[in-house]
Amino acid sequence: MAKAVRDHLDVSPEIEDAALITTHVVRVEIQPDQLLVELAEAKAATSKSKRKQRTVIGVPWRKTPSTRRREVLVPETGSRKDIDRVRGGPGRTRTSNQTVMSGRL
Repeated sequence: MAKAVRDHLDVSPEIEDAALITTHVVRVEIQPDQLLVELAEAKAATSKSKRKQRTVIGVPWRKTPSTRRREVLVPETGSRKDIDRVRGGPGRTRTSNQTVMSGRL
């Protein structure tokens, strides 16, 4: 988001991201496929108009999945039978935990 704001405003890279966002970003709206970043108000082109312009830039974004893929780590000496015992499902979890803790796996 900081890169998009920096590019839009053509701001020097020496300014830290936190300072850039604090100074120039008013609001961020999260949508499924993008972030809508509302920038601080700028004066209208004509000096007679006291109305201010609203600048919003869209930044492509995608939510990361809330669940992560998990893998079963099996020792090098583990057999296929041991792997199946660990993957047995919720009903076999206690047995699997006891097997692992006892060192039989």
